[in-house]
Amino acid sequence: MSKSVKHLVMLALFTTMALTIFVVEAQIPVPVPIPGVKLGLANVRCIHARAEDGAKLPELREQFDMATARAVAAMPVLTEYCLPFVKQGGVFAAMKGPSETAEQAETAAKLLGGDGWDGVLKKIDASSVSCLDGALYCSHYSSQSSDERVQTFIKNYTEKFGEAPNTFAALGYDAAYMMTKAIENAGSTDSAAIVEAMKNLEYDGITGHMVFDENRNPIKSAVILEINGGAESFVENYEK
Repeated sequence: MSKSVKHLVMLALFTTMALTIFVVEAQIPVPVPIPGVKLGLANVRCIHARAEDGAKLPELREQFDMATARAVAAMPVLTEYCLPFVKQGGVFAAMKGPSETAEQAETAAKLLGGDGWDGVLKKIDASSVSCLDGALYCSHYSSQSSDERVQTFIKNYTEKFGEAPNTFAALGYDAAYMMTKAIENAGSTDSAAIVEAMKNLEYDGITGHMVFDENRNPIKSAVILEINGGAESFVENYEK
């Protein structure tokens, strides 16, 4: 894109914003001649970025009382774009017509969490647990597994520590045994030999079958869990 075209595009963008503010302020009959003051917009900050990129910035994520968007997409898409900007207790004002059902909106607002969510129910006040109903997250294993090894691990861990193991305990258990197996395969405690053995290691553990790719990342299945009524339930195993 040439410099002149870029200037023209930027001019069009700023003109659009200026007209928008003008039209909105025209609806409020307050005799203040300075643009922006009527709505408290004198310190407006314009950020040019894709919503999915801006929401990853700490200074923007969960920082605003309200977020809104033009009706340019279905409710699930708008929810994904706007909710990350809204602070806890804030409002996402979706400009949608009657064609969007309440069910669509409810489904779109389900919470999705990563594997760090295991144990989240212990961090939530009992009166607020219902806020997590319908939330889905991926983990490394499920306590509801029918695998005899998993159930034996849970039983032994609970007897020893007085509480059920979370996913991090299961990962630590597997990590220790993977290291042991790598040392056995290497036939040595030399670090270089162990690393080399790890590259070709195949391990079936509490958290599933694992191998490593050329970048030393583990390739394994994930477990999808759902929270409802203050309890977690198994949904499915996900294989890459």
